[in-house]
Amino acid sequence: MEYQQLLIPFCFYSLIILSVQQSQLTGFSYAGQHLCARDDAFYLLQFKKGLTIHPKGSYNHACYYKARAKTLSWNVTGDCCKWYGVTCNGFTGHVIGLDLSCSFLYGTINANSSLSKLNKLISLDLSFNDFGGSILESIGNLTAIRELTLSNNKFTGNVPSTISKLNKLISLDISSNHFGGSILESIGNLTAIRELTLSNNKFTGNVPSTISKLNKLISLDISSNHFGGSIPESIGNFTRITSLDLSNNSFSGNVPSTVGKLNKLSSLGLSFNNFEGSIPDIFANLSELSYLYFETNNFTGSFPYSITSLTHLGGLELHNNLLTGTLPFNISGLQELQTLDLSFNYFTGTAPPWLFNLPLLSDLYVQSNQLTKLPNEIKSDHLKHSEIDLSNNKLHGKIPDWMLSMTVDVLDLSHNFLTGIEKQVWRSMDLFYLNLENNSLQGSLLPSICDMTRLRILNLAHNNFSGSIPTCLGSSPLAILDLRMNNFHGEIPRFLPKGLQYLSLHGNQLGGQVPRSLVNCTNLEALDLGNNKINDTFPIWLEKLPNLQIMILKSNLFHGPIGELVSEFPFPELRIFDLSFNGFTGTLPPNFFKKFRGMMDVDEEKTGIMMDVDEEKIGITRDRITFTMLAW
Repeated sequence: MEYQQLLIPFCFYSLIILSVQQSQLTGFSYAGQHLCARDDAFYLLQFKKGLTIHPKGSYNHACYYKARAKTLSWNVTGDCCKWYGVTCNGFTGHVIGLDLSCSFLYGTINANSSLSKLNKLISLDLSFNDFGGSILESIGNLTAIRELTLSNNKFTGNVPSTISKLNKLISLDISSNHFGGSILESIGNLTAIRELTLSNNKFTGNVPSTISKLNKLISLDISSNHFGGSIPESIGNFTRITSLDLSNNSFSGNVPSTVGKLNKLSSLGLSFNNFEGSIPDIFANLSELSYLYFETNNFTGSFPYSITSLTHLGGLELHNNLLTGTLPFNISGLQELQTLDLSFNYFTGTAPPWLFNLPLLSDLYVQSNQLTKLPNEIKSDHLKHSEIDLSNNKLHGKIPDWMLSMTVDVLDLSHNFLTGIEKQVWRSMDLFYLNLENNSLQGSLLPSICDMTRLRILNLAHNNFSGSIPTCLGSSPLAILDLRMNNFHGEIPRFLPKGLQYLSLHGNQLGGQVPRSLVNCTNLEALDLGNNKINDTFPIWLEKLPNLQIMILKSNLFHGPIGELVSEFPFPELRIFDLSFNGFTGTLPPNFFKKFRGMMDVDEEKTGIMMDVDEEKIGITRDRITFTMLAW
């Protein structure tokens, strides 16, 4: 009994001595009354020592509101439960949450990292940093973890097999790294997982069949990798899934009909793969679908009719496939569709009326098909479209009146076989981009075209328009006017839009003189008046235009001497200058070309000029509309 009474205090003092020795060896002392568990604070500070803070390192817009160097608040005197990014259990003081996302951290997590000793962690988020190297094998020690987020770093190598020990994981996100290799069969052990995100890596091989065991999945994203093979029939086991994205891989074969069992799906992405065969007509069961992305594959066959019954679909992308046949004429759904892209297929026949009168449809892309006719009549007075593109089809006949009366921002009917405009009453007050290039449109261009007061880009090139150019265009807000290769005659309007950046009247029957109002077009970058009947002297006053890069006056009736250039640096940006096939006389001044500074620094790969028309300059909603103009 006396021995036991002596042993208890001896053990107590021995523990104090050992604790002091550990503090001396590690240089770590943790003073005061803190909630945080002492060992956890020690592990966090050890983890911090192996990292560097790069305030100007990788940055992502997702970090805009929460980017901060969180580990700067970590020190030996503070309670780790009050450190930025740290969450503790309110009773035990153990660290259960660590959020170091957007913390400007740089470095590797080595095999002996103290991070793996935080075995009470429930949530770990290291996203949006500059972590590199491979994931430590000891990550399997974090057996309590439910949420693991390592996305948007520079991790490399294979995902360690020990990650399959984390059988409490509900969410795993390792997207946007440089992971490679194949996915292990043991992924099937993560049976509690609901969200699995492996996108934007370098994974290869087939997706293991064991993934079908993850029947609690709500979201699966393995897009933008190098996965191959076919989709297994067992994909139908994901009966709880709402979002499935397999896009941007090398999957092939047919899409299994078992996809039709996924009746909770709201988003399905199979785009940019090598799928083939018909798209299974199983969408009647997928009533919750909001987004369907099947573009850029090798799908054949007809448009799957059951898609037209979907009532919640907001986006449908089927472009860049080999789909054929006519489009459904009658539909029962698609009332919430906002974007429809059927372009670059082989659809034929008449464009059905529903394409143009869906109540919420904003963007319609049906270009590069083989459609032959537009509907004669559409009731679309209440509809608002951002963009309609029917270019590169085989449309015949006249442009119906309803099409030029609808509310639309961008309308492209170029490269068809249209012969006229039904009434030529231009009532599209919101239209700012109109492209009717490469058709067989004929007749005069009526002044009512100026009623479109927002029109900034007008392309009527390569048609059979005749008569004179409406003078009212001079007061329009046009930035680009392309009337090439028509039969316009008379004189060029005396006044032209001051905001012009591009003017091409090439290949018409225009006479008279070059209008002096062009000198006010200080944004003008390209001027092509070639192949007309303009009878004038050289417009030397154009030398003052500060942005002019192309000037083509070839094949006209210009005459007389060119004369001396007045400005110290005339035509400062000029790169293409064509005066050939005219009647100019006299000699060129010796220093004529020496003053053309723009020609002294030209990209040799360019045979013409790419003129980027920025939305900031002309107010368009497309990111960029690019025009290429070459010397004729």
